[in-house]
Amino acid sequence: MENDFSEQIKRLAQKFNIPIHFKHPSTEELMAYVNEGVEMFFVAEYPFKIPSIDMLKYGVNLHTSLLPEGRGPTPLPYLIKDIPHAAGLTLHKLSSMFDSGDIILQQPIILSSSETLNSLSIKMYLAASILVE
Repeated sequence: MENDFSEQIKRLAQKFNIPIHFKHPSTEELMAYVNEGVEMFFVAEYPFKIPSIDMLKYGVNLHTSLLPEGRGPTPLPYLIKDIPHAAGLTLHKLSSMFDSGDIILQQPIILSSSETLNSLSIKMYLAASILVE
């Protein structure tokens, strides 16, 4: 299901002729982009590790926890259940280890006592739209 933020990203990418992937790219696909002159890869809400990260000049990920806590795909349920103090967004450099690159910036998100996956997803969506402006 697409949301308005996804549509905004798609329109912006189309305007600047930036390719978007919604599936796990192969090393060959990444290499083709690099050979075409692509210098930066931006990843958001993406459950896979980018292969052959060393071929990329710049790589940035938007992760849905305050790293280093909450590493890995889909941390939202763990934030609510086990680590509410790590709720937030982290913009960090891609590295060879999953969710371990240098942190560029972070935005904490306060959880309510009645937080749900839906309410936290909405909070993340709203924070992300402000964070990437």
